[in-house]
Amino acid sequence: MFHHTTTKGTGPLGTDSSTKSKSFYTAIRDFDYALRAILAASPRQILAQGKDVLRKFDAIIDACAAYEGDKAEYFQRMKIRAQNAKTRAIGPMLRAVENASQFGLSRPRLMSVLGTFDIQGVGREPAENDVRWLSVDQANHAVATYRLDQLLNAGLAEITTFAVTAPEGAGTGVAGIVQRPAPGLNDSFDVLLSMDNSSISQTARQLRRDNQRQLLDVILKGNQDIERLPNYADAAFGFSILALDGEMLTLAMDDLLAPHALGVLSQQLIEVHAHLLHLELDGNMYNPAQWKASAQTLF
Repeated sequence: MFHHTTTKGTGPLGTDSSTKSKSFYTAIRDFDYALRAILAASPRQILAQGKDVLRKFDAIIDACAAYEGDKAEYFQRMKIRAQNAKTRAIGPMLRAVENASQFGLSRPRLMSVLGTFDIQGVGREPAENDVRWLSVDQANHAVATYRLDQLLNAGLAEITTFAVTAPEGAGTGVAGIVQRPAPGLNDSFDVLLSMDNSSISQTARQLRRDNQRQLLDVILKGNQDIERLPNYADAAFGFSILALDGEMLTLAMDDLLAPHALGVLSQQLIEVHAHLLHLELDGNMYNPAQWKASAQTLF
């Protein structure tokens, strides 16, 4: 659930009677109600719950963005914190979909799966030297890359969130991001390859991860980048992309990308699907043994 506090000099935020302020608190209330729901039993139903959670986040984000008045700066910070909370929710939600059977008959509430989201962010602001300042488009792209990584459970992209507070004198065209290194391992095949210290296995692992990252990046780029992809792809990661739900992708990105860009993204996913299906028909979706064979040719 979201936690609420008061703001210095304004009294409880809920006392603001403006329509847009009420819209914000309605969105918060609806989100809290959604988190109290019991986790569904099937992967398809959990995915539907995940989509609903993302829509509830979007309602909070939109309400904050629409706010004007003496608390506009405050609500802008709330918007960024809600976006960061949305980013953090994607991974746990998708893992719940993949591991639906682990919960058995004892179904937890969504809040137990997703955790607590504190949009006040008290005491959790990053140090100034940890923040990279980019154009808004660049910052949105960096966060979008990490969200896509989470949707695919890839563990390839740097963990990326927005910085909440801009430096004094910063213009409206810049945004800050905070990044932490990506996890060292991403799936069971990666773990197995990492346990073998031979040069061939380590080279195979790097070739595989580089190929996965190429596929991840090309989804967020133009068609010309698809043409530059190699005529092979990692099987496990490729099938994860083929299984990616298009609506879930759109919901994960719609607070970062303009409507036109969302349309391009959807089309790009279709193009990547076509590329991967072509590789599958040609027998060029590589398993770990094939990656090792590929690495062997480099020695």
